[in-house]
Amino acid sequence: MTTRAILNYCFYGNNKSYKSECHSQDMRKRYPSVHQLILRTHPGKKMNNLPNTEKKMNNLSKFTLAALIFGGSVSTATASAVITDITASGAGLGSFSVLASSTNDKGLDFSKVFDSINPITLTFTVAHSVGNGGAYDVIESITNNTTSAFSDFHLSITEPANAPGNGVVFTSFNSSTFDGFTLDSPSMSQSSPFNSSGPHDLNFTGSLATGGNADAKFSLHAFDPGAGNTYTFTITQTPTVSPVPEPETYAMLLAGLGLMGFVARRRS
Repeated sequence: MTTRAILNYCFYGNNKSYKSECHSQDMRKRYPSVHQLILRTHPGKKMNNLPNTEKKMNNLSKFTLAALIFGGSVSTATASAVITDITASGAGLGSFSVLASSTNDKGLDFSKVFDSINPITLTFTVAHSVGNGGAYDVIESITNNTTSAFSDFHLSITEPANAPGNGVVFTSFNSSTFDGFTLDSPSMSQSSPFNSSGPHDLNFTGSLATGGNADAKFSLHAFDPGAGNTYTFTITQTPTVSPVPEPETYAMLLAGLGLMGFVARRRS
């Protein structure tokens, strides 16, 4: 019996014996991975009439379930990391939402509005599961609802101190894009507190006008925490604007031009 069939029976059907059969001894023996998933995501609770279309949600508690539904049979699945929750915070936050694809368990669409030139931090919760162990493909819609045009945009990953190996990274970071912007080369130095572009940092230079909207695209890989474990990591996103000269700067410029004109007239 495939994973799809089991989960359809337990979660989508109208069978009244859900609790006894889906939490039965036979289920635990024959399909231990699926049984643990059911207990972890929805202990003893039946989920009827879930739509099979894209669903907008800020809490991805059902994302683990989707990973198995579209990943095929448990017998062919491998251990992997799964993002179970995403939240947004920060002084620049206007609004934030997440779209999880119903056909791609590794696809995420973010929608974010900046209300000020301040960072927004996304916090990801990661758990152990089985299924597709590849990177997440992220498409992020970013809206500038501030009074200034963005001239640079920075994304920075902060991962757990005990992260193994490469930890959490932007996979193939050189392929990351942001409409209207160019990804800075790793050899280009960045002003503090930003680091040069690489597996943990993305820096873009371009322009996003006030009221404008642009899409950022990147791949994100999280490490597997192991059975029964979870961890969190963050991506801090910071827009910057071109510095606006102070009134004193204009005054000095005009004074300099006036002095040059005066000297020129004296010489003539």
